[in-house]
Amino acid sequence: MVYRKVHILCLLLFLSNLIYGKGNDSILQNKNGYYSLKYYHNNIKGEMPFKKFQAIWLYSDNDRYKNCRPELKDDNWIPVYSNLNENDSNKIEFKGLAWFRLHVFVDTVFTSGVSLEFFNNGAWEVFVNGNYYGNLGIVSSVPENELAVAPTNKSIQLPPLKIGEWYHIAVRFSNTEYKNSYNGLGVLEPGYKMSIEGTDRLIKDLPNNIYPSAILGSGLFAFFFTLSFIHFLLYIFYKAKRSNLYYSLLSFTLGFIFLQILLGSAMNSADTKRVMGLITLLITPIFFYLLIIVLNSLFEYKQNIFSKILGVLTLLCVASVMINNLIFLVLLAANIISTLVYALVILFFALKNKKPGSKLIGSGFGFFALFILSFFVLSIFFGGNLKFDHVKIGSLVLIILLCLCIISIPFTMSIFLAWDFSKTNKSLSKKLIEVEELSKRSIEQEKEKQKLLSEQNENLELQVTERTKEIHEQKKLIEEKNKDITDSINYAQRIQRSILPTQNEIKDIFENAFVLFKPRDIVSGDFYQFKKVGDLKFCILADCTGHGVPGALMSMIGSNLIHQVIIERGINEPNKILSELHKEVKSTLRQTSGDQSHDGMDASVVLLQGKKIFIASANRPVYIVQDNVLTEVKPDKRSIGGSQSLDEVEFVVTELDVQSNMMIYLFSDGYADQFGGEAGKKFKVKNLNGLLLSINEKPLDVQHEILNSTFDTWKNHLEQVDDVSLIGIRF
Repeated sequence: MVYRKVHILCLLLFLSNLIYGKGNDSILQNKNGYYSLKYYHNNIKGEMPFKKFQAIWLYSDNDRYKNCRPELKDDNWIPVYSNLNENDSNKIEFKGLAWFRLHVFVDTVFTSGVSLEFFNNGAWEVFVNGNYYGNLGIVSSVPENELAVAPTNKSIQLPPLKIGEWYHIAVRFSNTEYKNSYNGLGVLEPGYKMSIEGTDRLIKDLPNNIYPSAILGSGLFAFFFTLSFIHFLLYIFYKAKRSNLYYSLLSFTLGFIFLQILLGSAMNSADTKRVMGLITLLITPIFFYLLIIVLNSLFEYKQNIFSKILGVLTLLCVASVMINNLIFLVLLAANIISTLVYALVILFFALKNKKPGSKLIGSGFGFFALFILSFFVLSIFFGGNLKFDHVKIGSLVLIILLCLCIISIPFTMSIFLAWDFSKTNKSLSKKLIEVEELSKRSIEQEKEKQKLLSEQNENLELQVTERTKEIHEQKKLIEEKNKDITDSINYAQRIQRSILPTQNEIKDIFENAFVLFKPRDIVSGDFYQFKKVGDLKFCILADCTGHGVPGALMSMIGSNLIHQVIIERGINEPNKILSELHKEVKSTLRQTSGDQSHDGMDASVVLLQGKKIFIASANRPVYIVQDNVLTEVKPDKRSIGGSQSLDEVEFVVTELDVQSNMMIYLFSDGYADQFGGEAGKKFKVKNLNGLLLSINEKPLDVQHEILNSTFDTWKNHLEQVDDVSLIGIRF
């Protein structure tokens, strides 16, 4: 079963056709099992040309050693071709061991001697005129005792041929795995083939007979494995370019196919060859699927539904290798055809969209089509006379075309990846030079600044000494500067307040809502936003790291980014709003570069759409109060931004139905973390929960007043520790 699948591979089928081409028979048939040799005088004197020996042998499954004797009467033996092709040998039932006999009459002189060359699965013993002349493997009808060999060639030199004498050739042959012995066309062929060759010619042509497939296999194996290793190293050192990894895997799979050709020329173990063939079958559909992945990666296309379907088809094809021959062949054909068609579709759109490298890789596909077309045209032109044993111009041209056909697409991909790698390196080098120049300028500026500061310090010391009397004036000047700073911060408060929605704007979106907003300093690190897009209503509350001026700067950044995400970019799902806000904060604060900041924010997003409420929150809970029952919508335990977080994070969205008199509360941690009371302790979340439960049914303005007065009473004379924000919405 394994060999049927292995030989279906187009490449191996082609090599088989090259090695076993047609030739002019020098064996003249007299009757079944009896032949005479006729010498061709137009050949080199003393040599007999290599000929495919399509003789009819005499067959018997009676295993006894007297079958090798010349005098044995074999008239009742069955005439068959020695390869036991199932289409030609239906009259016998081969069970794993049999004898074959052939009688050859010598009617010419061969000065160089004559050798028999066998090609087979299994094992055999050869007897000439009753004498043992050699074997390959150990012949046995018991699988455990048989030492089978993989398909290979072995020669047996005959004794000197004498004109006018008969040579009786007997072969004891076994192949216990005969049910798996299929030829390249998928036909059961469990026997052997024999050829006759002049001994000198056989020795001279030995390299051409044995090594062509090994040379071709080793060359292509080395080429593709080298490509695979180089691009794998490129991926290791620059993992952002995943196309190098995919191309490395593609080259590895293709190289493994040629590795089997190389090892197949050196191994005689049938079991080892079967394992290699099975692995090749598993790799073949994977290779074609990797071709799609590489093309998508090179042209920066995402894996769509079609590539996923091809992936499933590839898995089914791999899974069917050991299940059913017909299913595997159908799935393999479907896999190859659909993959190549889809590859052409990808290439078409890449050329249409003028993707970098599309023309280069397209030329690879074009060369592939040109080479394979030229190959088949020349194959037809030279007919079946293409063999590696007589290396002619035509054979060399076809071999070169085959190699070019195989490497055309991978080679152009490799050229593109090398070009892309070079382009990236040039860009990085240019950026590095720019960074070095900027760094040099910064160092020079810092030196000048330090020098200037040093000179200023010296002047200040002199001025302090000389102007002791002017301390009062300097104090007055400092107070004026302090006033300017305070005025600037107060003006900054006006700017910050201007970006926060007014009470009227809030009521236009949520008719029943209140906001408790108590900054610790003049400006605040907390901010809130109310947005309306069509029938979508948003409420966002965020608590930035820090307070005062740093926190206010973060709140300005956050407000601007939220506007971009919701209004300009049209993202309206609360969890995706938080995810995009996270990416934009990290990008804005350059938290992915070496000079990182640790700033970020906690945020909650509530979306009202019709009768549905959607809630997503980063590190801050949202409370739902319905019928005096408080339910906590738990947040994702991660903040927006921050150098320690991932570049991309996902948040969970909670969906609720709108209920009558439902209250939703969004709040920062400032209220619960405030120190106060008689013992100077924190207010705590537990007390805030009880307070919200006690006031949730009251009018919103009353709720606002109670929350404000409770906070001030609890804080008393202590300083406010953080910005306080709390939003209540009634549905």
